[in-house]
Amino acid sequence: MPSCSDASLRPHAFSCALRQAPVILNELNWTQSLERLFIDNRRDDNSLRWQVFGSATGVTRYYPATPWKVPNKIDLYDVRRRPWYIQGASSPKDMVIIVDVSGSVSGLTLKLMKASVMEMLDTLSDDDYVNVASFSEKADALVPCFKTLVQANIRNKKIFKEAVSHMQAKGTTDYKSGFTFAFEQLLNREGNQASRRHRWCRLSTGTVVVAGWMGQQSEMSPSSSSSSSSSRSNSQWSLSE
Repeated sequence: MPSCSDASLRPHAFSCALRQAPVILNELNWTQSLERLFIDNRRDDNSLRWQVFGSATGVTRYYPATPWKVPNKIDLYDVRRRPWYIQGASSPKDMVIIVDVSGSVSGLTLKLMKASVMEMLDTLSDDDYVNVASFSEKADALVPCFKTLVQANIRNKKIFKEAVSHMQAKGTTDYKSGFTFAFEQLLNREGNQASRRHRWCRLSTGTVVVAGWMGQQSEMSPSSSSSSSSSRSNSQWSLSE
């Protein structure tokens, strides 16, 4: 997308349509003040190679500016999917994803659920821990060697995605087994700290249920404030040599 700013600071909204929305135009306006901040940071620390600001609406500012390469197709770049933004805008999470693979979710439903799991995995960073299970009559870890939550790094997410792509629908549904697996995984997580956010997500026929709570060292209690809604926040990132 072409720049909306001068030569020293390049903003980017995640789609051409949103670029005309008042909230986007307002953010482009008030974030112009970041130019002076970036310049001052560079003057104070010559090792800074570049600085980036990303907002919850998708507006991005890079310093120093570089020409934005517009693809031949629709520009789908979204700063909110970048690893540095995810790390800066969210707290570390322990997540368990349980997928209903009973006979009732075959065909298109199963394909959509697989895609959903892969999208959720992409939102996790190295600071997060995750496990994925499938359930019908009983619940089993999707990757047999992952008995507990594992770090959501590139390698482990690739292993999960490979296993997800081979899921097959069969049998009847026992929701209790799926829920039991999820809660046991979170309760048995070593070193639970109050600063980590614990979530489980169930994908089943026609429904997606996401729940979460803040972990306590002695017990884990539900918290409505940590349910499916996520906080809107902005992130700023700098890289030094």
